[in-house]
Formats: sequence, C-alpha cells, structure tokens
Amino acid sequence: MISKGTIYIGSSAGSVLVCPTIEAIKGIDDPAEAPTLKSYEGLGIIDFLILPHYGDEDYKEQYKFILKKWKNKDYKLKLLTNNQAIIVNGSNYKIVEA
Repeated sequence: MISKGTIYIGSSAGSVLVCPTIEAIKGIDDPAEAPTLKSYEGLGIIDFLILPHYGDEDYKEQYKFILKKWKNKDYKLKLLTNNQAIIVNGSNYKIVEA
C-alpha cells in the first residue's frame, strides 16, 4: 500500500520496522516482551537502518554497542534524536527537526 501512495508514519520501533532488519535494535528492548519472535527481518521498504532515540541518556550504553557492532555492516545508519523525523519519498529522504 505504501508503494501506491499510502502514507506510513512510525515512531520509535514503528520507524525501525520499515528497515531491511530490526536486528540492530534488539538489545534496546527486553526480548521477554516478544518471546515468539522468530525473525529480525524488517519490511525492507528503505535500504538503511533507522536508529531512534539517539542522544537519549536511557539508551547511551546500548547505542555505543550498536554503533560499534554495526558501523562496518552493509547498511547505512541514520541516527534520529527524539526531535527528528525522516521523510522518505521513493529513493529520496531527508531528516527534519520537530
């Protein structure tokens, strides 16, 4: 439906779902909250990884680990603070301030 013009708005984990994988953020949330999760595959609507809540003190240590682990992977990382959003239109995107 998104490819037919439907607007998708996702915040926090909802923004990560459109990425090729959600694996990069698996250490942020409690795995016990999703005990039946079998795959970290995302929807693959975009070809980069969104990392929400960047700069938030609650996630500081997790992000150090994530950035170290994922900096040399095949995906570009887009770090978003709690005051930012990313607008994607086809293969174009821009980060905007709230």
